[in-house]
Amino acid sequence: MLADNTRGHSIAVTAGREIVELGKTKPNGRLRTRIIVQAPLHHERMPLDIHFLTPEGVSVISDIDDTIRVSHVHKRAALLRGTFVEPFRAVQGMADVYRAWSASGAQFHYLSATPWQLYVPIAAFFDRHGFPKGTFHLRDFRWRDRSVLNVLSSPERYKRRTIEPLLQQLPRRTFVLVGDSGQHDPEVFGELARRYPRQVRRVFIRDVGRSTTARYRAAFSGLDRAAWQVFSDPATLPKIL
Repeated sequence: MLADNTRGHSIAVTAGREIVELGKTKPNGRLRTRIIVQAPLHHERMPLDIHFLTPEGVSVISDIDDTIRVSHVHKRAALLRGTFVEPFRAVQGMADVYRAWSASGAQFHYLSATPWQLYVPIAAFFDRHGFPKGTFHLRDFRWRDRSVLNVLSSPERYKRRTIEPLLQQLPRRTFVLVGDSGQHDPEVFGELARRYPRQVRRVFIRDVGRSTTARYRAAFSGLDRAAWQVFSDPATLPKIL
């Protein structure tokens, strides 16, 4: 988190028969751009994970911490120990459910308020436990610029700002939101389901304690009872979306 992030580097990729200039990296070492590829892509020439989304289909937006990785977000000491010291542990059974959903055609977007600098160990954790490939949406954080203030912003605001653009950019896709009760996932997901009823079809919340039936009823007020489910055992989740 203190390293030089290789700013200002020009990046180009080979896409089909074209060499495409992507621009220069920002101070955090990353860049964002949009390209149009005219020729068919040959996978053996592109050593990258690229996720193509059709205009229609099922997208699963899944929280990471305490939803598929045991994090103890509500216990700060345990959270820091589990993030920086101990090996990552998977929530038993979640990878099986996600693989079944992937086999039925769902595609995945993984969301966490964790800083981008932890992407490499998180991606290795996903591969080790067999979670389906997907896009990652992590929080910007650098000690050397204003993004250091992001660590102070609320996770629920960050998640709302991250999920809503996906819903707006993919208006014809159906979305399933998966989170946990450790923070404000029920409230955020309930709000998004009410705001985008044609897109957000199902919400699944892993109960990690400290919640009541009244909380869930308030969070999902106005939604069809069949549209949301609270679970402790992933085996109770549907195998097909």
